[in-house]
Amino acid sequence: MPFWSRVLVLITLLALIAFWDYRRTRRWTRGREYVFLLTIALSGGVFGLAADLVSSWISADYFALGKELGAGPALRSRAIALGFQAGFVAGAVTAALLLVANATHKKRPALDFRRLSIQLVKPFGAALICAFIFAALFYFLDPLRARPELLDSLSPELTDRFLMVWGSHCGFYLGALAGLLQAFVDVRKERKKLLETEGPVIKALERQSREQQKARKVNLAADGTRDIAVVEADLEDPGHQNAILYLLDEYATEPVVSGNPPNPRARARIIPGLQEHPTSLVLLAVEGDEVLGLAICFRVFSTFAGMPLLNLHDIAVRRERRRQGIGQQLLGAVEKHARRMGCCGVSLEVNAKNESAQDLYRSFDFIDEGQLFWKKPLE
Repeated sequence: MPFWSRVLVLITLLALIAFWDYRRTRRWTRGREYVFLLTIALSGGVFGLAADLVSSWISADYFALGKELGAGPALRSRAIALGFQAGFVAGAVTAALLLVANATHKKRPALDFRRLSIQLVKPFGAALICAFIFAALFYFLDPLRARPELLDSLSPELTDRFLMVWGSHCGFYLGALAGLLQAFVDVRKERKKLLETEGPVIKALERQSREQQKARKVNLAADGTRDIAVVEADLEDPGHQNAILYLLDEYATEPVVSGNPPNPRARARIIPGLQEHPTSLVLLAVEGDEVLGLAICFRVFSTFAGMPLLNLHDIAVRRERRRQGIGQQLLGAVEKHARRMGCCGVSLEVNAKNESAQDLYRSFDFIDEGQLFWKKPLE
């Protein structure tokens, strides 16, 4: 496959991965990283093109004999094409290793792309410096003892030029490698230093941002929920019983839940089961006599914390009243009850496709712990 076709395939794959990651996280983190990688790869390609353009002017024989590109009027074009390809690959590898060194970790904040780009001075600068040093080394000392063999086919002047270009290319690669390793180490050190100097500030700002976001959502919902109260359900009240069953029916028919209402036998067992369960807690969002939403919880025990844990099993809001802050009110009430019970936290399960629910939970500082939910049906 031609080089440009491979580059096109690479760009297409990176674009698809970045788009998929955005659909999953609603963030362009991967996209920005891939733009950084391709930008550095193209910069490396231009660097290599320029280097081989100058090198082919100094010694065409190096490319004709050493690189086996063949003589002829198209030699320089083939040389600079080869230089671009080598530089592109080297730039892509350099950017990839710097991104690995800067990979997000909860214990170390990542550097921004401006700081990361500054580290590129080291591999590019070291490559240039070593190119001049090794060119002089090969010219004056001939460390590989290649001069006698070259003199069999080239004049002394052309041999000197060949050795200079050969040395400069060795210097390019070795200098770039040394500079890249230094940049990799320095990125890690700078991230550690950033954690020590700015870590507390960053955490405080993140906490403040979350609190402001939560306050904005509650304030935006205030006008629509001013007359809505969250009360504990009376499971002996027929009105509350019917409202619970209605909301669960509506909730179950959502595509991200099951798409179908509970079967009649299961539906008939819901209210008696809630009444008999020793730790059930059912909260209702009510406006006047109308029930608009519910939260069904069960107190369990966390063996990791050695304390009670409140599990939010179901939360539902009537379709026509969603996005009016009722879900926030229910979550706030659940948290208050959990604190009163002395619980160490609130747990819940959410469908991976239910992005709106996940956004709601994140706004209340729920954390995705990456757990898998498994179940074995017994009937």
